[in-house]
Amino acid sequence: MIRFGIISATDPSTGRVRVQYNDADGIVTYWLPVLQSKTLKDKHYYMPDINEQVACMMDEHGEEGIVLGAIYSDADTTPISNQDKYHITFNDGTVLEYDRANHILTANVQGVANITAQTANITAEININGNVNVSGSMTVSGTVTSTFVGTVHGSCTS
Repeated sequence: MIRFGIISATDPSTGRVRVQYNDADGIVTYWLPVLQSKTLKDKHYYMPDINEQVACMMDEHGEEGIVLGAIYSDADTTPISNQDKYHITFNDGTVLEYDRANHILTANVQGVANITAQTANITAEININGNVNVSGSMTVSGTVTSTFVGTVHGSCTS
């Protein structure tokens, strides 16, 4: 049976939560696992927040079950309204979004973004607004065009 409730406790190390049912005099469940999309080789992890409304699938006795996920409500509305967007808004204001209709991936990070890879290959026209710091050597094949105001430290050849 499907039951609705509010997260009352979380155990992030086991991926389990306790849920207080909306319709049963405040009864709180035993620890229930939170459904994840992948858990073996590739791992997907998220935990609902305390006071988040969720849907649960429970056995006929209401004792064993699983949290299927959070649900939107009048009090907790959707962050956007667009069928073509995959969207995540984090509590700090960071937004990750993919617009499949316009083929645009957006990451608006409210802090530092770290990308680590053995090799990063980018095929695109790149526009940078802000300062650029390079630590290490830089090799350029092609034409470098510059409007330069400042001081050259070291050597510059053409």
